[in-house]
Amino acid sequence: MERVDLGLAEVGLSEADGRRLRAMLMMALADGSLRARWRLVDASHARVVILDAAKIDRLPRLNQDNRIVAVLAGTADSVPAGARTLDWPIRAEALLALLRDAEAQAHSPRADATSGRPLIRLAELLRRTNLHATHGDAWLVTGMTRAPMYIAPQRKQFFCTESLRTLHRFDVRNDFEIAPIPATALPIANERPKPIAMLQWSIGLLTGTLGPLPWIDASATLQLQRFPEFQILHHEPAHRRLAAAFSRPVAGIDAAIEITKLDRHAVCSFVNGAELCGYLRTSDQPPSVARSAARTTGGSKRSLVQLLRRALGIETTDG
Repeated sequence: MERVDLGLAEVGLSEADGRRLRAMLMMALADGSLRARWRLVDASHARVVILDAAKIDRLPRLNQDNRIVAVLAGTADSVPAGARTLDWPIRAEALLALLRDAEAQAHSPRADATSGRPLIRLAELLRRTNLHATHGDAWLVTGMTRAPMYIAPQRKQFFCTESLRTLHRFDVRNDFEIAPIPATALPIANERPKPIAMLQWSIGLLTGTLGPLPWIDASATLQLQRFPEFQILHHEPAHRRLAAAFSRPVAGIDAAIEITKLDRHAVCSFVNGAELCGYLRTSDQPPSVARSAARTTGGSKRSLVQLLRRALGIETTDG
């Protein structure tokens, strides 16, 4: 993979913190921990900016374009909800995670303005099955797998003779075709249908390299309203960790990254998959308010946390 040049900037750091940051960067470059050629630059030319909490008023101006801004904050510092943070004092592993996220973005197909458009269009179509009923329409998808895929949204099913493992290897930069077909063209007699949730989840995971789906507010409060049906979905151990995190309200994508210590790709993939399946609830309320509302309205139901513990084989005690 071609190495790219990326810039790191500091804004408002003390002299000691600045020296510590520069030393960690030099060590990471020397031992090959980073793929890009990183250098210290002015904030206006940086891909990553580390901002002292005392300069938090500069956050809105710095936090734009493809730049990643992390606030270096101690336990007593006040940081806006949803802002990405680095715990003070700076730790080498936290800095590496930040820089690697930026490297992943730099190599992401999102850099191509046309990349991912067919995939986003398919995600939009699959999302509609959770928003309102469809009437008699069906879709044929060719070019993603060797065999064609037939999608029957009204039935909440799809047909494909191939395993979804083929789909999981699809390069999101590639094009494919989506065509409407009459419901009578579905291969109902010859193929066994599969739950559409399997396809919604898989397409959601694929879009993780493109970031959050366009209609998801990355800074909104996110929470699962239903536990993912992992027994039928393609999943990894990290997805169970994310399900545990999102069983409570989380203040956006960056907050989920901090909580789970997973990379942005993993978090966005999970969030996109959960959203397409209808498992995700978004809110503009802060997490504390969302938790309070959930306690008020959900007293007669088993909590999502209990469902999660049962799914993981952990006994619960009612009390």
